[in-house]
Formats: sequence, C-alpha cells, structure tokens
Amino acid sequence: MRPRRYLDPSEAKFALAKVTVTHAATVTGPLDDDLLAAAFDRLTEAEAVLRATIVPEGHGLLLAVSPQAAPTLELVDGGEDDYWNLLYAGLDAARGLVRLVRVREGEQSRVMLTLHHAIADARFGIALFDRLWQIYTDLAHGVALPPPERGHTLPGSIESLLPVRLPPALLAPDPAPGRETAGPGATVPGVVPGTGPGAVLPPAPPAVPATLSSAVSQAGPPSVPPAAPSPVPPAAPSPAAGGAPEGALPVPGDRPRVGRLVLPEAETRRLLTTASVTRTSLHTLVCAALLTAVARSGLAGARTTLTCRTPIDLRDRVVPKVEPTEATNFISGWITAVDIEDDLAVVARSVKRQLDEAIQRGEPHRLVLDPERTLRYILRPCDAVVTNMGRIPEPRLPDGTSVSDVRVLINQPPINPTYVVTTYQGRLSVDVALPPAVAGRDTLDALVAQIGELLAEAATPSVPHAAPQAAPTTR
Repeated sequence: MRPRRYLDPSEAKFALAKVTVTHAATVTGPLDDDLLAAAFDRLTEAEAVLRATIVPEGHGLLLAVSPQAAPTLELVDGGEDDYWNLLYAGLDAARGLVRLVRVREGEQSRVMLTLHHAIADARFGIALFDRLWQIYTDLAHGVALPPPERGHTLPGSIESLLPVRLPPALLAPDPAPGRETAGPGATVPGVVPGTGPGAVLPPAPPAVPATLSSAVSQAGPPSVPPAAPSPVPPAAPSPAAGGAPEGALPVPGDRPRVGRLVLPEAETRRLLTTASVTRTSLHTLVCAALLTAVARSGLAGARTTLTCRTPIDLRDRVVPKVEPTEATNFISGWITAVDIEDDLAVVARSVKRQLDEAIQRGEPHRLVLDPERTLRYILRPCDAVVTNMGRIPEPRLPDGTSVSDVRVLINQPPINPTYVVTTYQGRLSVDVALPPAVAGRDTLDALVAQIGELLAEAATPSVPHAAPQAAPTTR
C-alpha cells in the first residue's frame, strides 16, 4: 500500500492557505539541464513526500503518495518578470507538492526549488536543496551512483513527534495552573493518535475547517485558563500597524510588495561582534532594527510598543533531535512586545529576554500542540514576522560553476509584514514583504533604507572584527 496519512493541524493550516516556500539560487557558470533534471529525478525518487498529493477526504486532508503526483521541472529562458511570476505561481496540491525551475538569462541562471509548506518547512527545504546540488555535482563529476532507492516513508508531523521527544525539563507540571505538560503517553490537545511517520492511516482524520477564517470561528473560547501565559501580549496592534484585522484573509492571488537589504560581509562581521558585546544576538538585533524602522516610518501610527513574531525551529530543542527531513514542519514561535527606544541594544535585549524566558518555560512547545491557540497566534495582527533561516550552506558544485546568492521566499497570503533573514557567504540579507494595503513602493523603499541605516549604525567600526558565525536559526 502506498504511504498515506491525514494532515495534522500544523500542516493543514499551510494547505488551506496554499503557502509555498521557494529556495532560490543565483548560479553563475555552466549549468547542465540534463544533469539538473537527473538530479531532481533522484531527489524525488528518494523522498516519498515529493511524490505525494494533498486532497480532501472525509473531514480531513489526505497526504498520500500518488501516481497522479507530478513533480514539475520547468526550464525557462527569460528575465526578472519570469522569475517573479514563476515564484508566485503556487502549487496545485492535488497534482504535486514540488517544482524545480531554471530561469536562464545570459551567463546567469536562477534555480528555484518550490515546496508546499504543508509538507516542508524552510529547514526541510534547505536540506533538500543542498542534497539536489550534491547529486548534480556527483553526476557532473561522473561518479558512479547506485540506482536511486525509492523512499516509502512520509515525514511525521510535529503533533506526532513532539509529545514523545519533549526535553526532560518540560516533563514537569506546566507552570500554568490547571494544565499538564505533554509527556510520553500524555493526552495532548490537537494530537491524533496514529498520525506518526510509521502510521499508514490514522483511525480518524483530524478536523480540518474549510478555511482559516472558519477555523477561527469554530475554535470557540481558548482552552487555556485565563491565568496561563499567553503567546501574544495583551496589547494587540491595530490593522493600521500592518496586519489584517484578526481572522481576516486577503484576496487570493494578492502579492506583497517586496524589497531586499544585503549587508556586506565586513558589516555582517561587525554586527555579530556588536551582538556579542551587547549580549544580544544577531536575530534580536535585526528584530530591534526592523521594529525601530517600522516605528520611525509611521507604519505603527503613534504607538511606541510594537510586536514581533519569531518562528522557532524546535528540531534541536527536543530529545533526541529531529533531523531536517524527519518532520514536515517542526516549528512553533512566540510573539514579543517591546517599547521602542533610541538604543537598539536595549530593544534587542528586551526581545531576547522574552524569547529566552518563553523557550525556557517550554511555551513554544506547548503552543504548537494546541491548535486553537495556534490559530489565534497565526492570525493575530503584529508589526513584524521575522523568520531567521540562519546560515545557508554553500553548495558543492563543479569547477567553474558557483552560487553567488541564495534567497528563501515565502509565498503566502499577505496578512502581516514579513521579514526573512538569511546569512550566505558571510553576508546577512533581509527580504521584506509588506501587504499591498499597508504600504506603497515608496514607503517600502524608505523602510528598507531605514533598516539598513540602523544596522549599519549598530555595526560600529569601533568594535574589533569577529570571525563570521552562523546566525541563530529560528525556522
């Protein structure tokens, strides 16, 4: 029997919103289309989930390896417009969950691996993209590879893996009155028995509402007592802060306005040194710069307390650790609220303190296992969603071919302003995506420039240089 299981809530929310994640590489030098196609074939053969589809069945969404699945390879000669049009083309989950595109313009090519977010978070995709280039390079070097071994196992969901891998410190009673921490054998809200990676099909599908909006209305009152710590601060920003009204979704097909900031390698090194000296982190310094820029741009109105959502990768925060392709989406997150001040380090320390305390209490672990709280967390308006991909590995390629730039771009309904942070070849970059109703192109350009000025100011040359290091991975 072909592998199949129902999506759990952590996966279904991405299926319902049709979210995709694209890993894009700018390639300079020779690129053999036949070898790229052969490498892609081997990759999809090895990973069963890349040969799967997602279709409604009963009261749930069924993820199943299917002969109807069509992993797509597109070879295009074109330019910037073709690149962005293909990036935002989306995926029809009933036909396939992965697409590889090569857009060639002159001596340069852009290669994009697009994955449906329901089956792969960014860390999963980064691992697949790196493996694609490894296979390509082995084929280019004439390495005699064995016939590809056909994969037959679907990755698990966070609901199936997290309850049995909670760190020992989180097996103690939940500090919130009246709640028990999920441990091995515990009953966890939102977890459907039998949905793990070894299951063929769960006994009953998890309830999946038709839309995210209806999910909010069906969720009813929170299952968490009022005294429990909340994943969001009490003061929520208004829609003018950059988010859609709570529970609202934009018109399908809306594209965000996008901009990008890339710091030179030397400036990135100095910023890392600043993070060390100020006892913050690269991630929290970037969060502080983004929030300060939002406040100065007027996007937050007269408010001086702003909110920032940080997705958190839990793979390295469980025992044993979860491998990158062992789980589809092993992500939770937390929202911090900070007062904007002139000193960026003060703002960064506030973000870091709140994140550290939440992680120490195990709040991100508990949040993701409660689908009602998670939906409210996702749809809560905030001033910035800051996803830090960490340091992207430089792929091994044949001589004469190199990847000069890598981006991770999320195609999702533009509900909140989003910022994707990556570090590649020692350079930190920030991809900015604003809902079109929030800001025009001039406002976006001014915001990106303001972020750059704040980070340049933080990367003071008076601090000695430090060796490059990985940015904290939060997704």
